[in-house]
Amino acid sequence: TISTNNPTNGIHIPRQITTGARGIKGKTNGVADYLAQEELDRADGYWLSPHGTMVAYEEVDESHVPAYRIVHQGEDRGLSSSTSFVKGQSQEEVETGARVTYEETRYPFAGGRNPIVKFGVADATGKSDVRWFDDLAKPFGDDFYLAKVEWLPADNSEANDSTKLVVQLLNRRQNELALLLLDCESGDVTTLHTETAKEAQWVNLNGSFRPLSTPTTDSDKSSFRFLWASERDGYRHLYILESSLTIDGGSNKTEAKVVRRLTGPGEF
Repeated sequence: TISTNNPTNGIHIPRQITTGARGIKGKTNGVADYLAQEELDRADGYWLSPHGTMVAYEEVDESHVPAYRIVHQGEDRGLSSSTSFVKGQSQEEVETGARVTYEETRYPFAGGRNPIVKFGVADATGKSDVRWFDDLAKPFGDDFYLAKVEWLPADNSEANDSTKLVVQLLNRRQNELALLLLDCESGDVTTLHTETAKEAQWVNLNGSFRPLSTPTTDSDKSSFRFLWASERDGYRHLYILESSLTIDGGSNKTEAKVVRRLTGPGEF
C-alpha cells in the first residue's frame, strides 16, 4: 500500500498497488519468503525507487511447498513449566497453561521444490499497470534464487526518477550468478555479467556492486562500468568490470570485461 498526499486537504490517502494474493494460502506480494531469508540473508521483498514513483517487488507462490510445524518448546509454558500447574487453578486454566504455541512455515527441504518467484515493478502513482519481468527465468530456468535487487541512482534532475534496476540471480546449485540490468520503461533485460564458481565451490553473495557510470544505449556509449567483487582466482578481489549493453533478454551467459583489478594479492 502506498500513501499519497491529497493536495486539497493534506490528508494522506492509502492506495493498494499489488493484487492477487489476498486470501490465497502460500501466495504473497512484497514479502521475502523463508528461503530468501534463510539462504540468501534477504529480508526485503520490495524496493522503492529513489524518488518513490515506482515500487519493485516479488510475488511468491509457495503453495506447493508443504507446511512444516515448528513447536516453541522453549517458552515458559507447557508441561515442563513450573507455572503450568498452580494450586487453585480451574481445569480450563490448567489446560491452557499446558499448551505450547507453534507456527507453520512452508519450509522447502533439500531436494524439494522451491518457491516460485515473479518480479515486477508497480507504478506508485497508479498511472500504469505492473510490468512483469518474465525473462528472469532465462539464465537458469524457473528454479532460480532472486538474491539481490537494487535501483540504480536517479537522474540528477529532481523531476526524473530512476528507471533501471540491477538484480542478482543464483542457480539452484548456487555456483552460477547472473547480474542483470532491467529497464522499467521498455521492459528490456540485459546481461551485465555471469559469475561462475570454481569447481566444487559456490558463489558467495556480497554487497560490493557499485555503478561507476550511467547505462546508456547511445552508439558511442553502449557500455556500463561497475565495481564488482569476485573470487575467480580463489581469493576475493575488487574489480572494475565493463559490460556491453546488448539487449539479450537475460539469455547470454558471458563474463564482463575486466578493466582493472583493484586489490590483491591475497583477499581484501
